[in-house]
Amino acid sequence: MSVVAWWIVPIVATLAAIAWTRWAARPRRPEGVIASVESYRRARDAMAPKPAPRREAVEDRRKRSAS
Repeated sequence: MSVVAWWIVPIVATLAAIAWTRWAARPRRPEGVIASVESYRRARDAMAPKPAPRREAVEDRRKRSAS
């Protein structure tokens, strides 16, 4: 019987870890429409293509770093 008692602790700990992981990874809803729209805007701005640096600016940086 003592062997069974020793196996209860890791089994309960494993089940608790599984339950906590599922709870922590659950999808969360946005607080409201404003938060959802703001989140979309930030993601869109982050993914927007950035203009390439001007050739003169790159050459100026190279000249400054060489001297």
